[in-house]
Amino acid sequence: MKAVRLALHASALLLHLLLGIFILVSAFWALSPGQKRFMVRWWSGIALTICHTRTVVRGTPPPPMEGMMVVCNHISWLDIPILNSRVALRFVAKSEIRRWPLVGLICARTQTIFIRRGLRHAVHEVMHYLKEVLQSGGQVGVFPEGTTSSGEGLLPFHANLLQAALEAGVPIVPVALRYTDRTGRPNQVPAYVGDMTIGDSLRQVLSATGIVAEITFLAPIQPSPEMSRHDLARLAQEAIAQSLGFALPHS
Repeated sequence: MKAVRLALHASALLLHLLLGIFILVSAFWALSPGQKRFMVRWWSGIALTICHTRTVVRGTPPPPMEGMMVVCNHISWLDIPILNSRVALRFVAKSEIRRWPLVGLICARTQTIFIRRGLRHAVHEVMHYLKEVLQSGGQVGVFPEGTTSSGEGLLPFHANLLQAALEAGVPIVPVALRYTDRTGRPNQVPAYVGDMTIGDSLRQVLSATGIVAEITFLAPIQPSPEMSRHDLARLAQEAIAQSLGFALPHS
C-alpha cells in the first residue's frame, strides 16, 4: 500500500512538473509581471500539496515590485516552493541544478540566477548582475549558508552575495524556516543533507504525511553607508537565530 501511494504521488508530481514546463514554454512569456507572480505562487502551492506540506506563515510577506533580497536558512529543496508560494522570487542557485531533469528547465525558465561555486570571478559576476536586478525592482532569494542543514541549527552565513543588496541600497528581509509534524515537533523528513541524492529525498518526502513548514517573515534590514556586507549577514543571521531559538554558529 505504501509503495502504491508513493507511486501515485510521484506520478502526480511528475505531471505537475510537466504542466509547469508547458506553461513556461507556451504562455508564460506573454503574461504581465503580476500574472507571472500569480502563476509561480499557484504552481508552487500545488507542488506543496502534492508533497503533503502545509505552510504556516508568520509575519508579513514583502509587497511585490519593490527591490529587496530575501535571506533564509536552508534545509531542503522544498524551501524554494515554500517561499515562492508566498513571494515569487528569483533564486540564486548552484549551477548543477540547471542539469537536473525537468526541474533544471523550470528553474532556468523562471529566471533562476545560477552560480558556479568555488570560482571567485563567478561570484563577482553574479553579484554585479544581482545589483542590477535589485535596482530594477527585482526580488531575489538567497540562502547565505551556501548549503542545506539538518534544520537543527544554523550554519555560518556567507556575506558575498549580500554585497549586491548593500550597493543597490535595497532592504534585506530575513526569513526563518523550520519543519515540524502536525503536533509541532521537529521534522527531519524534508532535510536534504549528507550523502542523500535528490531521488532519495523525493522518496522520503513523498512517502511522508503531515509535513508542516513554519515560515516567519522578520523585520526588513535597511542597509546604510557605514555597513559592510558582513554586518548585513550578521544582522540577518542573528534575527533568524533568535526567531528559531538557535545559538549563533561560529564564523
